[in-house]
Amino acid sequence: MDASDQKLRRLGIGGSDAAAILGLSGYGSAYSVAVEKLAGIRVEPSEEQREWLDLGKRMEPLLRRLFEDRTGMLVYPGEPFVAHQKHAFIFANADGLLAGGMEPAGNGPAVSDGPDTGRVRSDFWSPAVPPELAELGPGIFEGKTAGGFDAAPWGNAREPKLPTSYWVQAQHYMAVLDRRWTGFGVLLNGNRFETRFVVRDDPWIAGTWEPGLVKFWADLQANIIPDPWDPDIDEPVLKARYANGDAGELQLTEEQTRIVYAWARAREEKGRAERQDKALTVSVRAMMGNYSIGRLTTGEQITY
Repeated sequence: MDASDQKLRRLGIGGSDAAAILGLSGYGSAYSVAVEKLAGIRVEPSEEQREWLDLGKRMEPLLRRLFEDRTGMLVYPGEPFVAHQKHAFIFANADGLLAGGMEPAGNGPAVSDGPDTGRVRSDFWSPAVPPELAELGPGIFEGKTAGGFDAAPWGNAREPKLPTSYWVQAQHYMAVLDRRWTGFGVLLNGNRFETRFVVRDDPWIAGTWEPGLVKFWADLQANIIPDPWDPDIDEPVLKARYANGDAGELQLTEEQTRIVYAWARAREEKGRAERQDKALTVSVRAMMGNYSIGRLTTGEQITY
C-alpha cells in the first residue's frame, strides 16, 4: 500500500476496518482503527508479516486465474475506493467482480458480455459453485492466502469454513457495491487452493453493520475515541500513541481511581496465583519423585 492509499483510508471506512470496528477481527479493534484515522498512528507489521502481506499481493493474479479455472467464471478488475451510495465515508476495495449465473452455449471456454450484464455463457456450471448463485446476479471476488494457524479457520473441502473477519469484509463489500454474493479463492499453506461462497445477509447489514459504522464515524467526527479493551491489539497502539510519558501529572477522576484499584487488585491476585502455582509445582515434584505416572483416587491419572 503506498502513501496515497494510506491517506485515502484515513478518510473513510474500508472492508478490513469494518470487522475491527465491530469487534469481529483478530487483527484490529475499534480503538486501533480510530487512532489510525485520527492520528495516523498504526502498529507496523513485523518483517515476517510484511513479507506475508507482500506475497499475498503478488499472488493476486494467480488466485484470480485459479478461481477462474476452478469455477468457470471470469474475474474482472474491481474499482478501488468505491463509495457507499448513502454513506460516502464507507468504501469498498474489492479484488475483483464476477458476472452472474451461467447458461449453456455449446463447447469452448467461458466468455462474457461484461461484468455488469449478470450472465456468463459457458458449456458448464462448475460443481465447485453452489447452483443457487445462478439466480443472484453479479458477485464479488476476493483472493486470499493463509498458512499455519491462519489456515485452520478456513476448514477444508469437506467441512468448509470462512474466517469471521472475511465474512464481515464480504458483507461490507456487498453492501457498498449492491451485490448479492461473494466468491473467495484461497491458497492454503501454499499448496491447496479452495473456494468459498458467501451470500448477502441483509438483516445483519441493516441491524449491525450500518448502525455500527455510522455511530463509529459520527463519534470520530466529534473526536470521541472508543475505549481500548483488547490487550493483544490495543496495548501496542497505546505504546505507540503515548511513547514519551512526559506530560506531567494527571488528576484522576473517581471512576479512573476505581479502575486503578481494580488493576492493582488484579495484579496482586495474579502474583498470588503465580506463587501458589510454583509452590504446588514443588509439592507435586516431591510427591512424584522418580515416578512418571500418578494414579488418582478418582481413577484419573497424571503424567509428570
